[in-house]
Amino acid sequence: MHEAPVMTRTVGAGAMIAAAVALAILLAMLMFAQTADFGELGSLDALTCQTLPSHPGLARTDAPELHCHAAIAASGASADLALLAPVFRDSLVVAVNGVTVGQARLNQWQMPGRLATLPAMIAIPRGLLRPASNRIDIAVTGLAGRAPSLGRLYIGGEAGVIRKFRQLWFVAEVLPTLILGGQAALALMCFTIWNRRRREAAFGWFALVLCFDTLRGSPIIPALGIDAPSISYWSLLVPFSSAAYLMFAMALAGAPFRGRSWLLWSGPVLVAAAAAFAPPVVITRFLMPIGITIVCGNLLAAAVVLARGWRRGVPGARLVCLCTILFMALVAHDVLLLLQVIEGQIAIARPGLLVLLIAMITLMINRFTGAMAELDRTADTLRIRTAEIEAQLRRADLKLRQQREMTILAQERARLMRDLHDGLGGDMVAVLALAERGDGAGQEIAFHARAALADMRLIIASLEDYGGDLAMALGAWKERAEPQIVAAGMILHWQIEELGETLQFGPAQVLDILRILQEALTNVIHHARAASITVGAALAADGLSLTFTDDGDGLGASARVGASVGARVGAHVGAGVGRGLANMRSRAHALRGELEITSTSAGTSIVLHVPLVQTR
Repeated sequence: MHEAPVMTRTVGAGAMIAAAVALAILLAMLMFAQTADFGELGSLDALTCQTLPSHPGLARTDAPELHCHAAIAASGASADLALLAPVFRDSLVVAVNGVTVGQARLNQWQMPGRLATLPAMIAIPRGLLRPASNRIDIAVTGLAGRAPSLGRLYIGGEAGVIRKFRQLWFVAEVLPTLILGGQAALALMCFTIWNRRRREAAFGWFALVLCFDTLRGSPIIPALGIDAPSISYWSLLVPFSSAAYLMFAMALAGAPFRGRSWLLWSGPVLVAAAAAFAPPVVITRFLMPIGITIVCGNLLAAAVVLARGWRRGVPGARLVCLCTILFMALVAHDVLLLLQVIEGQIAIARPGLLVLLIAMITLMINRFTGAMAELDRTADTLRIRTAEIEAQLRRADLKLRQQREMTILAQERARLMRDLHDGLGGDMVAVLALAERGDGAGQEIAFHARAALADMRLIIASLEDYGGDLAMALGAWKERAEPQIVAAGMILHWQIEELGETLQFGPAQVLDILRILQEALTNVIHHARAASITVGAALAADGLSLTFTDDGDGLGASARVGASVGARVGAHVGAGVGRGLANMRSRAHALRGELEITSTSAGTSIVLHVPLVQTR
């Protein structure tokens, strides 16, 4: 049960170690790219620089320029030389012996996504070099009122300069592009998580942070027709990105979101609105410090919010808080570098963003592994609970089956006892009484014995499974009743239609129907003196119609007997006939049907109407 927390702590610790190692490797890579031995390239250590208003032939703007010059010897040069400037700001012009040989200018709208400034390489043709000393003049201009700066310069054979230039270009251009690609992929992942689980607002805000930063640093973003190469308008997205990061920290730490929280966006909006109309000098001198203040303030507030979440034990708050503090330190370094408070050549906030990316990936992994562990625990609990419920259901089902079987057995026992008492029992009592009289009533004894035997056969036949086929049950009754009819000197006319399986009857219903037929047959044999009997069955719209008619003397009157009403037959009917008709009405009532009896001097007709629906 403790597997998930251990896994989460392990993943978190591993991710923090990986983040630290990645940052150390990246910083070492950057430092190596800027400070490694340049091999055969020589440095212009004797470079003399001074700030002048302008320089004849090299001046590009009215802003102050940094002018440098140095002397080089070109004796023995067998190939073209080249000058390498790893770091400069913002425009560079190079002249050899008074002739301009090349220039380089940074497009500031492309710079926000770079780890370092783009290097410049300027070729020096051999034809311009003198055998003895040669003078190199360099003019550096800072655009938009920014002070110009120039790092160490290197000179050497063109092939060696190209190799070093490619190394610097990878650090300054290719690596940032790879980072931006990772940001875009992670932004898509976070947005997908938020879109599928809206309660995970932290992922949605971090996706917005990554989108802002990807737009700011992507090299595919066009200038949109803005003719202001000295202004990095895409840098205006940085305050928006910091505001989104603060919202992310609040969502991750579980801080309450109030209506005034939207005021966090007022600062970036005002700065962006002012930058749309302000001249470049105002943007550089006033709006840029304001934007830097907003960014630093939002990051500090995010660190405080995350620290509070860490103290409350919010999952992931500790990792993101530590990474935020580290990122703040790197941003502070870049700000001081931008304000020229400290000297340096490399901006390290961009690799610091990698640490935040690793932290977010770790957070997602922790959330995913935690969710999977929770699902596993839930699945195990459900399996155990399901097994328990299945066992309970099996026991309950077994108990219900036993109770049902006992109920069915009790019902069948009661039915059989009732049938034996009403039918077989009465006949056997009559047989016993006649036998005890000893007056030679052999025919009556034989009659009651045959009746008892027929009744017993009916009871046994009712227990057979006819699969819901009433015609088959009636056929079985015919086989048992026809010998009685023939022995009584009567003819049986059988008129049973195809009944199909519309009506489904159980043993109780089958016995009720067969007993009604048997009772009618007994009355005819004993009292009607009929010559023929007709038995018919047909399906009607409202159910089954079963008819039993004879051509005997009849009952002496007509009567309509409803099974649910319980009407009595006239008093002139004998006691045996009356008891038989009463039994027939009782069984018709049990079938939820209606029994109709019509009797004339030409015979008697008994019609049983049974509804289509049978539930017993």
